Amino acid sequence: MGAGERLSTAEKQLIEHAAVLGAMLRDLGARYLSGEMIDTTVYLALGNGQRRVLEALGLQRRPVDVSPPSLAAYLREKEAAA
Repeated sequence: MGAGERLSTAEKQLIEHAAVLGAMLRDLGARYLSGEMIDTTVYLALGNGQRRVLEALGLQRRPVDVSPPSLAAYLREKEAAA
């Protein structure tokens, strides 16, 4: 988004909110992965809130082709790597 002096106060606050929400999500995620019970409603609400803040900052979804390569293309890649 550019250097700090190019950001408005509102943009700076949104960036801070996104960072705090990200830290909270990581903390809850780590707790869940370590076997601790977490409130999934809170986790989902935090994730949704972070997504909305990031969208406000300009985050855009971009489609990505995830279809597998053809068999011929796969074999060419394997042969080239060998």
